[in-house]
Amino acid sequence: MYSIVIADDERIIREGISATLKNYFESDVEILTAKDGKEALSIILEMSEKRDPPDVVITDIVMPGMDGLELIKQCNENSVSAEFLILSSYDDFKFAQTAIKQGVDDYILKPCKPEDLIRITKAALDKADKKKHVWNQIPRAKQNLIHDFLHKQNQNQNKDQIYEMKTHFSDMDGTFRIFSVEDCLSDKTEAMKHLLTEALEHDLEESMVYIEKDSLFLITKNIQGRQSDTIYQELQQLLENSGITNPSPVFISSSKEAEFIPELFEQLCTLMETKLYFENKYTVYADNIQISPIDTDFIIKESTLRITDAIQRKDEAAISKEMKQLMKILEGSCTPLKDAKDLFWHIQYSVCGDRFTEQARNLQQAVSIKELKSIFEDIIMMELKGFHIQKYSKPIQTMVDYIEKHLSENRISLQKLASETAFMNSDYLGKLFKKETGYKFSDYLLEKRIEKAKQLLTETHSSIQQIAEQTGFEDNPSYFCQLFKKATGQTPGQFRQH
Repeated sequence: MYSIVIADDERIIREGISATLKNYFESDVEILTAKDGKEALSIILEMSEKRDPPDVVITDIVMPGMDGLELIKQCNENSVSAEFLILSSYDDFKFAQTAIKQGVDDYILKPCKPEDLIRITKAALDKADKKKHVWNQIPRAKQNLIHDFLHKQNQNQNKDQIYEMKTHFSDMDGTFRIFSVEDCLSDKTEAMKHLLTEALEHDLEESMVYIEKDSLFLITKNIQGRQSDTIYQELQQLLENSGITNPSPVFISSSKEAEFIPELFEQLCTLMETKLYFENKYTVYADNIQISPIDTDFIIKESTLRITDAIQRKDEAAISKEMKQLMKILEGSCTPLKDAKDLFWHIQYSVCGDRFTEQARNLQQAVSIKELKSIFEDIIMMELKGFHIQKYSKPIQTMVDYIEKHLSENRISLQKLASETAFMNSDYLGKLFKKETGYKFSDYLLEKRIEKAKQLLTETHSSIQQIAEQTGFEDNPSYFCQLFKKATGQTPGQFRQH
């Protein structure tokens, strides 16, 4: 959609021009008219304040109040980036000469044929379109230079990066801070981001905007008498004016000289990863936060032991105490979000295995520390209520669980489980199985099958043939009967009768 402003003191002429252009361009062009230069200037400046100046201005020269040349001069002084066309009855070289100096694109004499008016206007719109394209590339090029500077890349372009910085600040002496708002622009178009950047850099003195992954970074120079809280308030107001409601706190870096700005950026990126701990804060100052590493392996091991013991004793109070201790560790160290999620996931897996896979996936989707803690607690409480704690080491528990679920398979063997579930040497696995369960693998498997057969004989009306199939003796029901009698002293039929 293009916009054209027509200024002419003769109503018939301006309405005729408007009708001709509307008829040709149809809905692609919005046309506004003014009866003199003063009214036209008011319309143009109002459009520019909304950051949507007209693409083309068509104006008469001689008009009451403010003539066309003065209108163009005022527009230039107010940095209105429009294409200007003059339509006049005066064939005067001085007028044309002045118009050219003012940057007029074409000078048309009245009366003008409709086809000439359309041709000249179309050329002006094409020129405006190309200018827009060039100006749209400038913010991207600027952002790329700042990106390389902040990320310490392309050092061979360092002069260009420093030059870009200098164009936003009166000088590079003194100290600087960076303010950041995480993921506040996720639903904004590139054009809206550009307009917000212009507004911030215009209204906040000695400031420069950088946008990365929909997060906004405001680099500001420390000016005497201007406090960080003042910048925060102005930043929030400008965000609100742009329709941005910010649910996250504003992170504020330390204050250092210009050469350390990349380090300040890195400091903020690390600090933003700890946002889970600052849900109810408006501002978070890097100088007040100390991020310290934690021994995750030790915490996982110790917490697993304490939670496992509490589950075995059905001690909810002990579990609650352990939760508080874990949160205290995380909050005290400001452990980043990703690391906190990984820690909780490993603890729940060590305690519960893969019994709550779906719930465990939700840990990675948590958006707040409260939600992360709540999901973790739910998983542990499900384990407590089921009292389904592992009795054996992971490989043996895996074998035991497999046997429980696949008793109907007649090809279960130590070699099969060693290669397909435990991924261990079968001889070693057999010895480990005997040590932990007290049974040889084959004896354990047979006992579980006989137990299942007893259950089916007493609780169902299935035939002996069907029960043999359900307990892994599909190919040889008579062999099933022999083993059952040897184990119980009765045939399956006799057992059922009693």
